[in-house]
Amino acid sequence: MRINNKFAHKAQGVYNRPALFPMNKNIYLDHAASTETYPEVINALENLAKEHFANPSSIHTLGRKSRSIIDEARNTIEKIFNTTAKNVIFTSSGTESIHLAIIGSYLAQKKQGRTKQKILISPLSHACIWSTIQFLSDYFGVQTELIPLNTQGFFETKKMTPEWINQFDIIIAEHGNSEIGLIQPIKEIGRILDQLEAANKQRPILIADCAASIITEAVNTETLKADIITLAGSKFGALKGTGIIIKKNHIPLTPMIHGSQEMGYRGGTENILGIFSLGKALEIHTKKREKLCKHFLNLHTFLRQYFEKHFPGCHITTPTLHFLPHTFHFVLPKGKEGHDFVIKCDLEGLCISSGSACSSGSVGSSRVLENLGLSKNEAKRGVRISLGRNTTLKNLQEAVKIFDKYI
Repeated sequence: MRINNKFAHKAQGVYNRPALFPMNKNIYLDHAASTETYPEVINALENLAKEHFANPSSIHTLGRKSRSIIDEARNTIEKIFNTTAKNVIFTSSGTESIHLAIIGSYLAQKKQGRTKQKILISPLSHACIWSTIQFLSDYFGVQTELIPLNTQGFFETKKMTPEWINQFDIIIAEHGNSEIGLIQPIKEIGRILDQLEAANKQRPILIADCAASIITEAVNTETLKADIITLAGSKFGALKGTGIIIKKNHIPLTPMIHGSQEMGYRGGTENILGIFSLGKALEIHTKKREKLCKHFLNLHTFLRQYFEKHFPGCHITTPTLHFLPHTFHFVLPKGKEGHDFVIKCDLEGLCISSGSACSSGSVGSSRVLENLGLSKNEAKRGVRISLGRNTTLKNLQEAVKIFDKYI
């Protein structure tokens, strides 16, 4: 966790103090950062680790048994996402999936001599996407433009004409925003790209970050009209340190880690346990998604109604339509700061965040909120509550009692 120097002494003092509640009593409302691994996954892992320890690239019996675990997971994901197994690539995280999708597709186009050196990106993208874009800018001179937004932060697809979009090599957008929870109309961008394809013009590659939306939305490359979608295992109940790329057949990728594994897209001995957890967790989660969505919506409604009644000084930034029900984001009243608020809540045994999914420990203003038109000071006051499958109404009732003390 990186903390700015001017806050280091303060944070160090806070985290050296004992929490007011024991760790097992904490109320965890930061599931967008990482949620619990499904118990069915954990229960299967011990025997799996004992029996399938061989290198899956080996041709002997035990190696083939290890390979079968990977093949089974890939086939499970193939069915869930209505794709083909050869288009499912396992990675170490959502971040690596994003990096391979963006850099890999850019380099593949460059090798073919097709690049226009321009990328279109959502202004509300996760930090890992911005770092990838910065790399391409620094080393390849790639230029970027931003997808236009309306006042609520949704894509203004009516302003995105085929002629304008035709100037880009790649379009990168989050399907669900991990910070404020809005769901973007990515399918509309895909329809514009279809018009280009129908006119026999080069279609930019559309990459959809689905790490947040997979929790409640049924996504695949066809339903979103995207060329590549990326996922992170830690968001839906798989082991941490796992990720997936799902791409369309015709999309080329240049590997960043060279080797023969993962069909040549990613070298290195495969993480058998992690890959197993991806297939198993997605299988379980897909069956539970509809029920989970209703569960989240009920809890989200409680939070929204409570805030509107008891905390009118807070600005709720999660929209009322087209939103992820497991995410609830608000901006604190003037004079308060999100980071300090999160620390105070933590000392009360409540775990929430003040940034995007993977930056709970960051200090500073939110890029997402600034791109929504908030000032830098306002963007430091953002707080996110994110719900999990085991979150209860009682958890939220206890949480708002803590909020009563500090808002």
